[in-house]
Amino acid sequence: MTGDDDKEPPADAAPRVVHLQALPGEGQPPGTPPEVRLRREFKGLTAADLERDDVVARLPGQIRSALRHLRRGDLAAAERALPGEFPPVLAGPGHRPAAARRQAAAVVVLALVAAAAIAYWLIA
Repeated sequence: MTGDDDKEPPADAAPRVVHLQALPGEGQPPGTPPEVRLRREFKGLTAADLERDDVVARLPGQIRSALRHLRRGDLAAAERALPGEFPPVLAGPGHRPAAARRQAAAVVVLALVAAAAIAYWLIA
């Protein structure tokens, strides 16, 4: 849209009525839909595909090696295992290093032991 210095139209101005009209052209005759050809494009593997053993078995060895590193949580090793030029492997949501998982498990075990000791002390 163009206008004069972005000025607002006066409040008392009547709304404009626009009439559409058909223009001559060399389009399709009315009633004949245009031909549509659907094509399927392969965008690559999804995360769900990488969880299927039959798909993983068909991957090249270097990719399977990188996938093993990813499943262990070693992103640096997975990045080194990828062939060719790839962007860096980044930690996604829910990714925690193995050390953080071990620490969380240790805290849970200690909390359970402490709760059991307190419960035993209260009952005895």
